[in-house]
Amino acid sequence: MRFHPFVASVALVAPLVLLAAACGETGTAGSGPEHDPLVGRTFLGDAITVDGEEVTVAGGGRLEVSFRSGDEPGITTLSARAGCNLLAAGYLVDDGRIVTDAVGGTEMGCDPEHHEFDELVAELLDSPRFELDGADLVLSVDGVDRRLEARLTDAEVADPAPPLEGTEWSLDSFVEGETVSSVPGSVPVTMTLLDGRVAVDTGCNSVEGTYELTGTAVVVEVSSTTDASCGPEVAEVESRLAEVLGGELTVEQDRRSLTLLRADGTGLGFVAP
Repeated sequence: MRFHPFVASVALVAPLVLLAAACGETGTAGSGPEHDPLVGRTFLGDAITVDGEEVTVAGGGRLEVSFRSGDEPGITTLSARAGCNLLAAGYLVDDGRIVTDAVGGTEMGCDPEHHEFDELVAELLDSPRFELDGADLVLSVDGVDRRLEARLTDAEVADPAPPLEGTEWSLDSFVEGETVSSVPGSVPVTMTLLDGRVAVDTGCNSVEGTYELTGTAVVVEVSSTTDASCGPEVAEVESRLAEVLGGELTVEQDRRSLTLLRADGTGLGFVAP
């Protein structure tokens, strides 16, 4: 995905040895993800506190913060989303702080309320202090003008991930290489994979077929499609669906987000309810 800067770059601090505090894990990092108490975990929350005043996620959604190992040894990345853009940065854990480099994000068109909350999230991810106690994570930033804090809970406790099969997935975005674009809000597309059958509903037409799931790949064969005329927005969405949905696709599921990708980098992004 194509990322754009949100905040100024912050130099990474050399990692130290992880120490666990008696009240929770607020220690320092070792030389790689194996010393990181956050890596491999996702945390959820519904608000950011600004100078003691709670600001809830726009639209009543959730703030999701994930910590992942990178493609190269010793590299870790964090990502966050709250219903609009995906924000991401490289990070290291050092002396009770998540030290991030430049926080960047996608540039999907969202309403002003969501964009304002994205700006709060970007500020929160600017090398926050953290306190980890079991499933509970507190992130805090003391800025020049204000203090931000978010209280999060491990997603496996707060909201276990839905299964790939049997879940009704809603189309959320189109992927073209490093670029992600949103789906028109007036075209509510859903997809369900169940017992070897795939069913897609665009609110106007339906697509049916079969699928075979093997590891991180799914092979889809479309067997039937209705052909009602439903206006230019729906026609555009259905055209882009048809370009991707068929043949072998790579499956990437990150909790409630699902991406199906072709070998050429085009794909479809879905979210679970």
